[in-house]
Amino acid sequence: MNQETFHKYGFTFKAPSKRKNKKYDVYYEDNYLTSFGQIKPDGTPYEHYEDKIGYYKKYNHYDKKRRANYRSRHKNDNISDLSSAGFWSYYFLW
Repeated sequence: MNQETFHKYGFTFKAPSKRKNKKYDVYYEDNYLTSFGQIKPDGTPYEHYEDKIGYYKKYNHYDKKRRANYRSRHKNDNISDLSSAGFWSYYFLW
């Protein structure tokens, strides 16, 4: 599998993820942190508010109500821990 590499915000993102059903792998100084972003079992990525990395931007929906609902559901999901998928999804997809 060929991965595309993105260098943003001091981190390295690779897409598609090597992990099954994930969109991105994220690294800091060549150290793997986590994988994040959900992909359906059929291989189609789920929509998100806005992909700030860019590989899956065609799945942006820009629906503010859906974004508010997502953020409300996930506001307590360890969103301050850089090693959690919740952090990366919350800030880079939603």
